[in-house]
Amino acid sequence: LAAEANTASGHEVLAPELPQGWWANHAKWVSTASDGVEYWEVGFVGPKNQYIGLTQAFAVNPTWVALRSAGFIPDSSTTGSANWLKLTPGPNVDADPVLWTLETDGDFVSLEGNATAEEFSEFAELVEKELSE
Repeated sequence: LAAEANTASGHEVLAPELPQGWWANHAKWVSTASDGVEYWEVGFVGPKNQYIGLTQAFAVNPTWVALRSAGFIPDSSTTGSANWLKLTPGPNVDADPVLWTLETDGDFVSLEGNATAEEFSEFAELVEKELSE
């Protein structure tokens, strides 16, 4: 599906090589969002039923980014790649317990889910590697 999204979108969408035991459980390309931001979304499930969702958005604007992380607060206790902003839900926010975001050249990548900090770090490295190619 990533190859089809590349063709349809004109963008290089992320399709990281998955760690052993992980698999994709959904993927979609959204080109008709009401806010005008095109994005690629794919979900990954690990061997212990942990989850990491990846969203890659193109030509984002500050409002889109703010809405994506609304209600989340910085998490300074989490280690991992220094390039990513690490967040957790604030009070009264019903969301996945972890959100990492990365902005690069007007584009945006987020990882969200319930996996461990080590697993998020591994996915962050895979994403950064793919973005640098």
